[in-house]
Amino acid sequence: MINYVIEFTGIILCIIGLLQIFIGAKIDKNTIKYFVTLYVCLIMYLSCIIAGLIMKGRPGSYYHAAFLAVTYGEFLLSIITTYSMAQYLLYIIDPNHKRRLIRNFLLIVFSLQTLLLTVSQFTGLYYTIDYNNICHRKSGYPIVILLQILMFLALLYISVRNRTSFTKKEYIAFLVCIIIPLAAMVLQMLFYGVYFVSFATTIAALVMYVLVVSDQTEKFYRNEQENEKLKVDIMISQIQPHFLYNSLGAIQMMCRSNPEAAESAVKEFSLYLRGNMNSISSNVPINFFRELEHTKAYLNLEKLRFEDDLTVEYNIKCINFKIPALTMQPIVENAVRHGIRATSNGKGTVTISTEEFPDHVEVTVSDNGKGFDPNDIPADDRLHIGIKNVRDRLSRICSGKLEITSAPEKGTTVTIILPKGD
Repeated sequence: MINYVIEFTGIILCIIGLLQIFIGAKIDKNTIKYFVTLYVCLIMYLSCIIAGLIMKGRPGSYYHAAFLAVTYGEFLLSIITTYSMAQYLLYIIDPNHKRRLIRNFLLIVFSLQTLLLTVSQFTGLYYTIDYNNICHRKSGYPIVILLQILMFLALLYISVRNRTSFTKKEYIAFLVCIIIPLAAMVLQMLFYGVYFVSFATTIAALVMYVLVVSDQTEKFYRNEQENEKLKVDIMISQIQPHFLYNSLGAIQMMCRSNPEAAESAVKEFSLYLRGNMNSISSNVPINFFRELEHTKAYLNLEKLRFEDDLTVEYNIKCINFKIPALTMQPIVENAVRHGIRATSNGKGTVTISTEEFPDHVEVTVSDNGKGFDPNDIPADDRLHIGIKNVRDRLSRICSGKLEITSAPEKGTTVTIILPKGD
């Protein structure tokens, strides 16, 4: 009766754990994969124990074959559960798969466990099951426990040796998930009848899950705060102080010589600032028309400064699509500042065009300015940091892409590729 209570309680707790994962715990994909594997293996492991308890002592060929199968499954799933924990441990301390000695050792122990267990089904090395469905331990039975203990001791050594690779909660989680089952295995060797290992493994898995989820949830919200700060930093980087000063200076001069033009310039200036401010809170694509209006506001202000030195052309074939906010304007700004104005005479043309294809839309910004060699870009080049930010926003918000072609003294073409939705 104690064993039934232990196993059914374990299954219920594992199901609750799985539901919590699928409801939306803030953990990364590899952690989700590990815990799903762990809980599924535990449910199957505990189910095999329950099935074995039901069939124990019932004679008959059908029960005998079934009992052989579930007993084998019970041992095998215990081994797989331990090895899956080893894989998760390696994922944390060795994400680049550089520590081959450790990986090979754990794989060898796992393979040896599986091989000996399989051989035991034909030789009775670990146990035999008589036709009354009673399981009898054999002289080789301690081997299966000792190999499991060896695996856990190896995991304990790896955890302690690489403790700096873990967060505090991760380290505690692994110690709990190793030490509790390890102690239970010793008890299992001394006392026959009560399933200490299954109970200890279930409890350890739940404790580990709580600690890891707590730790990764903290990381998630910390990253969210950092992302918010990054968005503000990007916005501020786009509102260049010298551009503001120059624009305000040009407007000040027009206030006396051409008040109507000054009024129009103030309107464009406010549109430009509003577009940058709105981008802080925009995590979803906006209508292309809004991004185009924001870009035009920027270009109109630059036209006030550079007049006929800057020519802007539009070849807009489609506008009925969405684009992440603040993706086109930074590209146009680079075209003006680092393309057109960097030429010997400071003159040139910026062309903005859009075109629709069956599965995507392309937005192209091209200039006939200075250009650059794409294979010779300094790592700290601020121009290309801005492009990287745009590329990241495109990928994160709408799975878009950004392609650049350029050559010295021949200009630059930047193409934004936006996949169509279903």
